[in-house]
Amino acid sequence: MLRKLLSSPATQNLQRGISFHVRGKSLASLATFSSPRHLNGVCERITFIGEGKMTQALINPLLKTGVQPAENSTIYDVSTSTMKSISDEYEGKIGTNSSIQNAAEGADLIVMVVKPQNLCKVYSEMKKAKIREDCTL
Repeated sequence: MLRKLLSSPATQNLQRGISFHVRGKSLASLATFSSPRHLNGVCERITFIGEGKMTQALINPLLKTGVQPAENSTIYDVSTSTMKSISDEYEGKIGTNSSIQNAAEGADLIVMVVKPQNLCKVYSEMKKAKIREDCTL
C-alpha cells in the first residue's frame, strides 16, 4: 500500500517540485497551506465533532507536533467527561463546546468523526448553525 502511495503521480510530482494550487494558493504540504484566515497553524479554527479513538488519533499528531495550536482547536462530544479529559490532556487549551451548533459556528474546518447511525442527527443540528461560507467539512 505504501509503495503504491509513494509511486502515485501526485507524490512523484511533489517530489519533482511541481507545485499544486488550491484557491490560488501554492500547496506544498498541509503544514504549509495558507488560507486567508490562516494565523498560526493549518487553520484559524479546527472543530472536531465526535471524540472517540479516531478523533484522538487525528488530534494528537496535529497538536503535539505543533502543526495546529491547541488554542485554535475545539471539540464537541455528547459525553462531557470525554471532552473534559481531552481538554485536560492539553492543559485546558483546547476548547470544548456545549452543542454541535456552537462547535460548528466560526470554524474553518469541521472534522466529523461520528458513527454512521449518528450522522443524520449531527447534520440536522449543523443546519441550525451559522456555518461560514468558506468552511471545509
